[in-house]
Amino acid sequence: VSGDYAMRNTHLRIFCMHQALFFLLVLLILATVTAMADITQIASYVETVEYQENGQAQVTIRFTSKEPLEKDFLLPCSYKNAENAILVQPVSGTVELPTVAGVPLLGVPVSTEIPAFTPIVITYTASGAFKPEDAKKKDFGNIDAKYLFVHTVPALIDSFAVRIILAPGLQFKAVDEYQPKLAKDDPNDPYEYGITDKGLRSVSLTAQNMKIGDRAMLKWRMCPERRPMGLFIGLILAALAYLVCFQDLIKKPNTPIAPAEKNE
Repeated sequence: VSGDYAMRNTHLRIFCMHQALFFLLVLLILATVTAMADITQIASYVETVEYQENGQAQVTIRFTSKEPLEKDFLLPCSYKNAENAILVQPVSGTVELPTVAGVPLLGVPVSTEIPAFTPIVITYTASGAFKPEDAKKKDFGNIDAKYLFVHTVPALIDSFAVRIILAPGLQFKAVDEYQPKLAKDDPNDPYEYGITDKGLRSVSLTAQNMKIGDRAMLKWRMCPERRPMGLFIGLILAALAYLVCFQDLIKKPNTPIAPAEKNE
């Protein structure tokens, strides 16, 4: 009994430590955000993630604030390996990529006041979004991939959406995990497959009323649209080898047919 009590006590302390670290992280982010900006309400936040054949991802963020923006502000960043972040609209500028307690963020500059509901567009590149070489290493050419958006700023997002577009020649095998989870009696999934105007495979995920700490996540498997010719050749050779090795079992015996007896 004493051993079980000690184990439960240890688990409780570990849980409390994790909770304390989480709240400390939130406080650090809040302190950083407060020092930079006072954005509190986002009407619409849409991310488009375009996978490239080399494993990189081109990310485009389009969002609108429900209030005017007068100074620099922070936004969540979905990828730790983000680089070349640029403010495209309403004015051009360089977006900083600060990290607070290991959490990646986007530092957006504001040179002149941005009126409420003005479309704001940001782009950046993320290296190592997936590993193309896995198609040759893993069974059936499967490539594992994951998208994770963690809302790390104190701004309520009324409507969130992400669209992930696969690189040419790739298709979805299956979506294995996703967030947010829907109610048990909801027959629909929060994600939806699609095809772009260029014929590329895509999947979209939506969420509503996201507050700080909420997540939007997709974990899936993808594979090449066409299997390597070597696989088909191997299957054909295996079939031929089977026919050669087991032809005695397949061949019908040449049993002579006995003549019918005549009735006297």
